[in-house]
Amino acid sequence: MRRIIPIALAAILMISLVGCATTSSLTPLQRRVMESKDLEGSYEDAFRAIITVLQDKTYIIGVSDSAGGIIRARTSRLPSSKWPGATENYEAQISVEKFTDTIAKVRISIYIEIYNIIGAKFSDYGGDWGAPQLKSGLVEDPRVYQDFYAEVQKEMFRREQLNR
Repeated sequence: MRRIIPIALAAILMISLVGCATTSSLTPLQRRVMESKDLEGSYEDAFRAIITVLQDKTYIIGVSDSAGGIIRARTSRLPSSKWPGATENYEAQISVEKFTDTIAKVRISIYIEIYNIIGAKFSDYGGDWGAPQLKSGLVEDPRVYQDFYAEVQKEMFRREQLNR
């Protein structure tokens, strides 16, 4: 009986870690639909509104190229809301395209990396004693994208009202 408990715990731990490996359940087209949105308003207002919303959500802007329509930003949350003692790191990659004078096409991809309490990935140490990365991959919850776009649209509305 004493041998069964450690073996069972090890099996549960291995199954839970293997279950954390990310594979996308979405097709590329489904991802594109979830991540993309046409925003009503000028390209400049859309670009600035996205920057404002990212900053409101505690993202740090790493790349902001208005001429190329590219934004990259990162944020961390400690502790993780899903994994006690872990850190969640998010990276947002956003492209903004002027479609017409009143429509901006936007696509945001949000990636997540969840680290253990030490905050290091397994590969950081190159050995089997390293701290494992618990999960990484694309955020596939449509509500995350819907909420982000709702905030951007509110900010665009505010900007439009101020410009009158």
